[in-house]
Amino acid sequence: MQATLCLLLGLLTISHASEHSGEQFSWDSDDAETQAHGLTYSGIIVQVYKADGEEPTITLGTDANHENIYCFKFLRTFEALEYDMSSAQDTKYEEVPLSSVDLSKVNCTATELSTSTFTISCEGVNDGVLGLHFKFTHDDDGDYGLEYTIKVEDYAFVSDDAAAEFVLVQSLIECTEKYPYSADSSSEVSAQNNDFDDDDEDDDDAATTEKPEDKETTDNERRRLDESGDNPIDSHSSDSADGISSDDSNEFDAGFAKYVVDGQAFDKCEGDDDKAIDSELVYQSEAKELHIVFTHFNCVLYLDPFLAVDEDKIKDAANGYHVMIGMIMGFVVMVLF
Repeated sequence: MQATLCLLLGLLTISHASEHSGEQFSWDSDDAETQAHGLTYSGIIVQVYKADGEEPTITLGTDANHENIYCFKFLRTFEALEYDMSSAQDTKYEEVPLSSVDLSKVNCTATELSTSTFTISCEGVNDGVLGLHFKFTHDDDGDYGLEYTIKVEDYAFVSDDAAAEFVLVQSLIECTEKYPYSADSSSEVSAQNNDFDDDDEDDDDAATTEKPEDKETTDNERRRLDESGDNPIDSHSSDSADGISSDDSNEFDAGFAKYVVDGQAFDKCEGDDDKAIDSELVYQSEAKELHIVFTHFNCVLYLDPFLAVDEDKIKDAANGYHVMIGMIMGFVVMVLF
């Protein structure tokens, strides 16, 4: 009977995996190929999916916990009028008719550039391109994950209102049942992409057992995660409940996963200085959507959020589990003796 149950569970897991043949690539410290190259992702498991008719999806998990997988999805874009950015949750706005672009229905492609960088590019976003450039790195809390640059260019606003906002809709939810951990996930980088330039060599360092060194940049396209200054933002969230953080850190928490949008957005026009524009992370709880709301831009839009696993939450959960086991064992000893 037990053998039959195990077989059925195995077949169920295989069927779940086969449903998601849209997997493009994955990074996993336990993967044989990864170990053969002497790489590690600090226990983080990243899988990237783009199946036909589905939105780009990134799953995030850990080697230590295969029971909690989190999905980060890029759902759509739209324009809004008078989006209330005075609060970070459940605020009101007016959506501009015919401005919504469903990212499951446009041409989105995922490309692995190196062992620690990849891109997702979506064409046909109101005549423009939504580009997403990801890099495996860590923040100043020591939490590893993906920093990525949002780049929107050649976008044609549907609204004639110069005050119309641009909204990128994403979601971050627990999705273990739909995307179960698979130890044989694909993880291949083409031979030509292994011939890295200097920048890619730095990216590879980010996937080693040592923490990657952050390097200063000469422009605002990317910001350092290990920010220093008179008032550094502490995005630490080990005690945070799910939802938008209450400490004004522009952070959203979902289980062990965290999403931080604390960088500056820019409108970059050729020949002009970069123009800082306002942006806000807003959680619409009924739809379980994360909206990044940008004020109107004229040229190329940039912003660099961060998606990670909160190491302290995982440690706290593990400690709680060990305490519970200890209590149970103690109770059993008392009963028996």
